Amino acid sequence: MTRAADRFPWARSGPSRRSRAGSASAPLPRTCTSPSRPSAARSRRSKRSSARSSSPAAPATSLSPPTAPRAGRRGVNVSTFASFASLWLLPRIEAYQREQPQLDIRIDASDALRELDDPDTEILIRYCDASRVPDDAIRLFGECITPAASPRLIEQAATGAAPPLNHPADLAQHTLLEEDDHRPSAQFLSWRHWLALRGLPKLAPQRWLYLNFTYQQVQAALSGQGVVLARLPLVAESLARGELVELFGEEGRCASPMNYWLVISPARRDRPEVQRFAEWVQAQAAITRTLIGE
Repeated sequence: MTRAADRFPWARSGPSRRSRAGSASAPLPRTCTSPSRPSAARSRRSKRSSARSSSPAAPATSLSPPTAPRAGRRGVNVSTFASFASLWLLPRIEAYQREQPQLDIRIDASDALRELDDPDTEILIRYCDASRVPDDAIRLFGECITPAASPRLIEQAATGAAPPLNHPADLAQHTLLEEDDHRPSAQFLSWRHWLALRGLPKLAPQRWLYLNFTYQQVQAALSGQGVVLARLPLVAESLARGELVELFGEEGRCASPMNYWLVISPARRDRPEVQRFAEWVQAQAAITRTLIGE
């Protein structure tokens, strides 16, 4: 992985849980709505709705539990967080299903942590420090953040169609994509943390674009909407394919005390399907470690 200026030599000529956009120079205007009178049509709809609500309720339909595997088939339940599922796990899962076509996989992607004694939990992939996982948890890889942008934005910066992007201070002229997450674990993923480490704690970008999830930030960066502080393990393949460009190379990377962990439920550890899936995840994690230089 190379610096943007090394990948595009002509770039060196320039000077060295809501989604919302903000500007460094002016606050966002409030959007206000004024009450209006109900129309006649709305009143008629309200009467029809009231009439329907007084009718006898339809009998409830009995549904099979979502975790139940199809008859005669085996399954594995995997719990992880949404951005890991979207950026790392799902792009790889098709290859595993080709190897194990008889196996059904259920992915529960939620930022709410499941407990190990949850009956639906077999494999968990967690993002936290070592103090928050069991002693037998398997470390997949560490966290590292790095500024990245789309090749299109890099080219625009090089040709003068956009401000330059050669040095960290140049970020003041661009949109920074930020995760709208105030949990303690997210502090190491923030632009403020990265900028402070670069001696730029008061840098104000042209504007902020706040997004709920990491995968939304990556999608916005891929479409050229701004610069993302990317989580290197989750975008390593995108960098390798040239879909994103690491702006400042390895010099721009910042490590974090957080790690990605594989945890297997003690009650399900002996199931062959669980063992095989856990081994596959570890093999895929080894590839990621190579890509990010661990």
